[in-house]
Amino acid sequence: MSNNSNESLDRLNITLSTPVQLRGSHGSRRIWPLVLLLILIHLSTVLYTLPLNRVIELRLCQTHYSIPNPEEKACKIDEVQRQLAWIQGVMETMLVACGTCTLLGWWNVTGSRLTLVVVAASG
Repeated sequence: MSNNSNESLDRLNITLSTPVQLRGSHGSRRIWPLVLLLILIHLSTVLYTLPLNRVIELRLCQTHYSIPNPEEKACKIDEVQRQLAWIQGVMETMLVACGTCTLLGWWNVTGSRLTLVVVAASG
């Protein structure tokens, strides 16, 4: 009786320590809502980036010319565009750095390759 109990516990330990893998059509149905969520998150990032760039460019242009409403053509000079590019680079670097930190955090929590791939796709 004790031997059966130990075998059951060993089977339970093996089952609990084995990583869950998505296979076949049942697993692919589980992943589609996550893929849709990642696409929507990426789309939201793209949609707010364009107006944000214009607002930053306008502010840099106002500072450069010291007037409240400069013309858009006047904002296309190299000095303003250089500053805008630098700010965009810093923002993108911070986005990548935060995404990497999040990725490493998820990797440590789960230790699963599937999670690593999914989180990497979102970052």
